[in-house]
Amino acid sequence: MKRKLLLALIAAMTVSMSVPVFAAPSIGQYVEKTTKNTTGLSGSQKLVVENLDTSIVKNETAKAAIDEFSNSNEKNKLEKLLVDLGVDTTKPVPTDNGGTASPVYYEPATPAFNLAISETDKLKYELTGSITTTLTVESLKGKDKDNILIMVTDADGKVHYITPDALDPETGELTATFTALGTVIILEKAPIVSKNLESDKYENEKVKAAAEQFKSAEEGTAVSDIFAAAGVEGTTVKDQNGEDVDISQYKTCGSLAEVAMKLGDEYFTNAECQFEGTVQMDLEQVDYKALLKSAGIDENTSDEDLLNVEEFEAPDYVLAQLNAVSGEASVSTGLKFGFEKVEGSDRPVLVIKGTFNGLGPVALASKAE
Repeated sequence: MKRKLLLALIAAMTVSMSVPVFAAPSIGQYVEKTTKNTTGLSGSQKLVVENLDTSIVKNETAKAAIDEFSNSNEKNKLEKLLVDLGVDTTKPVPTDNGGTASPVYYEPATPAFNLAISETDKLKYELTGSITTTLTVESLKGKDKDNILIMVTDADGKVHYITPDALDPETGELTATFTALGTVIILEKAPIVSKNLESDKYENEKVKAAAEQFKSAEEGTAVSDIFAAAGVEGTTVKDQNGEDVDISQYKTCGSLAEVAMKLGDEYFTNAECQFEGTVQMDLEQVDYKALLKSAGIDENTSDEDLLNVEEFEAPDYVLAQLNAVSGEASVSTGLKFGFEKVEGSDRPVLVIKGTFNGLGPVALASKAE
């Protein structure tokens, strides 16, 4: 009996609003112009928020890119800005405070604005050292600090990424340590969802063909057959850590689904950067009892008691993926599983944490008995 695989994937547990459309706004509508609790300044200096003025950007390419971004109503305009600024969107980028981020999976939470030092009625964008300050951002009320990224393009056109130090969800007060000043855009992780396949939108022709061929395939389809249709030779692919995995051992636990980024009312699969994500699966759509059994957990656990099951691993299960841009086939291993209650569902859902190799077709799979 065919079981339709129902997935809902939210990168880093975020659910976002529709992409805001900003048309030459006064920044005060979105970010208070007065900063708070600023350290790292001297004398009469103040850190101020100003309306966007790209004349401060000396790099003409960067200046034009920011102007185009600011005037655009396209849903995926952030990705174009990143490309125009020369950012490699195929891999995570380093942040100024020692981490990494994948900005291609974010959307703007504010319009672009300027952040500058005000001294004797003049604005300065040169910064030696760092400044810690608190910005009050209306759109960040009720949001999670871990889903926020600050993007700064300095006067030379260099792009900096900063993760915040703190965020008060009640007030929208965002505290961060800036190592550069200039043009700022505050970003929020975009919703990553799963949906029915729209293979006609895939950039990679082989992935498009494989998705068309197997879009109606039932549970129990060999992963190797799907990958072969996408041009994979042999039965060995890499996992998220670059280790070899023999896919001939695995069969799907449901039909193919599409992992896509939702921006407003549109869906995009044109991002190929690896990211950490969470998948939610409806219990009626997957053999969760076999999963429990494989992990040594009572397969007859009641729905109520499933919510008390601690996060667990099931080494025989993987997530098979085809990247809609690069065409790369891969699997995610070392998945972590759990159960939680979600609004609108009478039963718990199965939660899967893993690494996603970009966007495109995916299927949960297990070793064949």
